[in-house]
Amino acid sequence: MAGEALRRQGRFDDARRWCDLAASGAAADDPATHIQVGATRASIYAATGDPAAALEHAEASARLVAGTDSPEFRADVAVARADALAAAGRRDEARITLDTATAELDAKGNVARARQLRRLRQELRPSRG
Repeated sequence: MAGEALRRQGRFDDARRWCDLAASGAAADDPATHIQVGATRASIYAATGDPAAALEHAEASARLVAGTDSPEFRADVAVARADALAAAGRRDEARITLDTATAELDAKGNVARARQLRRLRQELRPSRG
């Protein structure tokens, strides 16, 4: 999705517009688009300092992805949820979220994506208590 590519470039306003466009054009019974838009929005909010909104979008996407059989979509949502949790200072939970998604990807044989999630997990510093 273009919104995710723009988010990765740090072009958050453009990414928001693409998310809005994708969401407005998606059918109600199109979970793939709604999952991707929600996950991208969660990561945008996490990056721009609104962890509460990030968690809201990540949890909404998690509810949608629960009804699918796609470990790749679940991984996308896990990354967005981890972004949101880390932005909220809950890094230990973010690491657990990534661990769960990584284990599922490993079980399905998606070695490359599992490796990406492991790298993201390593970038998260433990929470300070």
